[in-house]
Amino acid sequence: EECPIDYVGTITVNSNMNLSFDFWFEDTLRVKQKNVLGRIPSSNDDIIAIVLESPHKNEYKNVSFIHPALKTTGSNLQSKFEDVVSHFKNDLVGGKTYHVYLINAIPCQCSLNEATHKYRTKIFKYVWDNGGEASFKRTLKGYHPSIIYNLCTVGKKTAICKSLRKLVDDAIHASGMNSSPKVHSGDHPSSWSNKNTRCRCFSVDCQAFKRI
Repeated sequence: EECPIDYVGTITVNSNMNLSFDFWFEDTLRVKQKNVLGRIPSSNDDIIAIVLESPHKNEYKNVSFIHPALKTTGSNLQSKFEDVVSHFKNDLVGGKTYHVYLINAIPCQCSLNEATHKYRTKIFKYVWDNGGEASFKRTLKGYHPSIIYNLCTVGKKTAICKSLRKLVDDAIHASGMNSSPKVHSGDHPSSWSNKNTRCRCFSVDCQAFKRI
């Protein structure tokens, strides 16, 4: 079963460029917001897309509630994503509300419910090369984000795939969207609870993220 795309909150920017956030990344909050998770954006919406590589075992633990970025990933986004957005505040436009979506580049489980180093990179690359990349590009065009955070993991480096994040970066820039989004590429949120990674992600220069 494919993991859906989730609508996970809003960022409101007033005329003075002050930001207010309303997120429901964390899994218990998403259960409470289950009626809005499938919200389809309108053509006039300003969209921020958070891109991850593929769902893992936690996303399928409760078969009646299969959704992206549950458990640690969702909790870290809930507590830390405001800091990331605030760091890149210049991307935003005053007087707008941005709608935030979680998107898996590959919406099916590439890890086969095993430790991610075993199968995820190989299966991701196979699916990517056999329709997955084209499907992801169509998804991006359909959601027309003005800002993208590519938080896909690098994965296990192999001879056939040096970096899953780089595959997704390249696809974003080749997606053919009508307008060019602002794109940032950075560490997967599951690692944001690590002290060293957190310092890199949320230091003044935000070294873990780069503008691409």
